[in-house]
Amino acid sequence: MIIQFINILEEQLQKINFINFEIDLFVILLYMIICTPLGFLFHYIKNPNGRLYYNLFMGIFFSVIICKEWFPLMLGWTIVIYFIAQIFKKCALPVSIVAFGVLSFVHIYRLIYQYLSWRMDYNAIQMLLTARYIFYACDKQDGKVQGKTSFMMYLSYIFMFPNLVVAPIPYYAFVSLIERKTDYSYYTPKFALISFLKALAVSMAELLIRPHFDTDWYYSDEWKYQYSLWFKFAMIFIITPCARFTYIAAFYFTQAAMDAMGLTYNDKTKKNDLWLVFDYSFELEKNVVIKTQKWNCNIQNWLKYCFYDRLQKRFGNLTFYLVFMISSLWHGFYLSYYFFFIFWAITGQVYKYFYKAQRRFYFIPQSIRHLLAWIFGILTFDHFATAVRVLQWEKTIELHNSVYWIPHIVILVIFLFFNITQYGQKDGKPKDGRSKKQE
Repeated sequence: MIIQFINILEEQLQKINFINFEIDLFVILLYMIICTPLGFLFHYIKNPNGRLYYNLFMGIFFSVIICKEWFPLMLGWTIVIYFIAQIFKKCALPVSIVAFGVLSFVHIYRLIYQYLSWRMDYNAIQMLLTARYIFYACDKQDGKVQGKTSFMMYLSYIFMFPNLVVAPIPYYAFVSLIERKTDYSYYTPKFALISFLKALAVSMAELLIRPHFDTDWYYSDEWKYQYSLWFKFAMIFIITPCARFTYIAAFYFTQAAMDAMGLTYNDKTKKNDLWLVFDYSFELEKNVVIKTQKWNCNIQNWLKYCFYDRLQKRFGNLTFYLVFMISSLWHGFYLSYYFFFIFWAITGQVYKYFYKAQRRFYFIPQSIRHLLAWIFGILTFDHFATAVRVLQWEKTIELHNSVYWIPHIVILVIFLFFNITQYGQKDGKPKDGRSKKQE
């Protein structure tokens, strides 16, 4: 009966789908738009129980609409993971293993039945549920939420309605939100409205600009046989930022809903500057390591808190690469993903090498150094990231063949040079006190 209702609802929504999106994307878009006014309503509910059950109802409502017949399965293993977390005192590891086991099943199912699909449905939801399962287990194990790990609080957190497809937050932050521990005396809706307007602006760019600069360029006859290598590299500076419009719009819509709820409000700064989803300076960032931190910030925080900080003592420098592999597993089982994440990690390490050896390059004016670092990041990191958008392994190879694998070869040569020679790696901190952000 519920599935029939959802199918009828989709039929009615299709009638107002004037932008001709696939119905699953149109549903996600409407969901993200609606979450901001719903977030304002949540903010003005002061009773903790009222906030908890309002969030739970909205989260389950949207999950059912998006996931359809998958929702009972998701609810079932969500309950199983809760009991696993109660059984084990040190529950982070067992919960992580089971959570990734469940996610692997979902990824494999998609590979078999929806190969190369970009449908926004059960797969996307399960990825974010996985992050929250592990956040919950880590916070519980670390004692950050003693006495606040009830089943209903957990369930409301797992199905947190503005964050079903983007931006998981730690469990302790959710508990604080429900209990309204923040002083909202100076709270203003201004920041939520600004984020919402940014989301609308990027959505318009997605509709009006990206179709003219899509990754289809890479597979045209002109790209294969006519364009020069220089022109191809120049187009990378245009195509890759346009390919990110979809993600950035989702980031800003989610940010707007979180701002509206009061989740991001900082009573010390009187601004909505907590749990930022996306840093707008990402596109201009010259250091790939910092650039990584500014992209999908909440997932970066999840990877650092739940994995990097816990594995570093055991695995040392290898932890950096292990976390990239965990992230690739979380994203999916496409070979192009692993290829990209390997070179993303290598590129990040190269930037670390350059940072440590920066004094060797002070003969180059700072502005030129920064410009070269930014250009190098676009031609390596941004180019490698295209594989995530393309998905298909054969197309990934075709794209890299079209530029003769130059970015890959260059980054590998530099990586091996620093790794073998340790050039400038023992120089220590700059004597002139330049900060990491300056360099």
